[in-house]
Amino acid sequence: MNTLRGLVLGIGIFSLAGCTTNRFNLDELNDDRNIRYSRSLEVNTENIDRVMTRKDEERGVIDLMELADNSVLEDSWVYLPQHNLWIEIGKEENLKVLENREKNMPSPYLNGHYQDLEYLDRIVKKNNEAHIYHIHPGGKEFVYTVMQKEEKRGIKFLPNKESYQSRFLELCKNYNFSPSIQDFYSMVSTSLHSFEVNDKCKVIFRVVSMNGIVEYKLTDEGKALFKRVDYAERDEKLSRLHQSLVSFNEKSLNSKIAPNKNKISDLSNRYIDIRFIPKQAFISRH
Repeated sequence: MNTLRGLVLGIGIFSLAGCTTNRFNLDELNDDRNIRYSRSLEVNTENIDRVMTRKDEERGVIDLMELADNSVLEDSWVYLPQHNLWIEIGKEENLKVLENREKNMPSPYLNGHYQDLEYLDRIVKKNNEAHIYHIHPGGKEFVYTVMQKEEKRGIKFLPNKESYQSRFLELCKNYNFSPSIQDFYSMVSTSLHSFEVNDKCKVIFRVVSMNGIVEYKLTDEGKALFKRVDYAERDEKLSRLHQSLVSFNEKSLNSKIAPNKNKISDLSNRYIDIRFIPKQAFISRH
């Protein structure tokens, strides 16, 4: 991974789904974590509690946008539409700053987490729809934390710390909105697994940043293709998509013009559908 890709894309390691039907019994959500209800969505790094929030989808998304602006770590949630219920499903949240830093550019970083697949399997088996969300942090606290980690390695910020921080924040604002290659890999594997557990389960994936949402999912043709092909062909298809995404961001960086985020839908193909939903589409309703 080079600096540009590490910075522009970030990395979210992300899997599995859940959905809802009228037959779903909330008692089935009990596991070895203590269920704790919260008024707002939160990043849960202790992983002792299973945090749940009763809130409609739009208000939950607004919470996630605030978390993307204020959090350091990624996390993910499943939204169950018929219950108006959000469940935090991430674990092992972590942020690593890598060493292959280019002059006057922020270091590449790995910001990721895993999910409890056994827990989520129980949800998938009896339900028909799930919206899987995760956040890409990119606000001041995130930038400050990455810079702190760099300083501990003896990195000098040029021309000065303030201008470096402003540049880093601007890059996060403009480029941290899109799914990473790991997000796409996880979406495919999670979707295929969900279809095996319950072929009626509709699974949608969304990454939330300060700017809004990028939704990405398999098309019907994509489901058939990725179920049929081997891992080598899956890698080839996703690597091609990844390169298109890198080119999309690099073109904007080279022109020094912020990317038109709506244009990310141009990267959609017969197998994977991608679209951007701006922040204002949610804020204006509330």
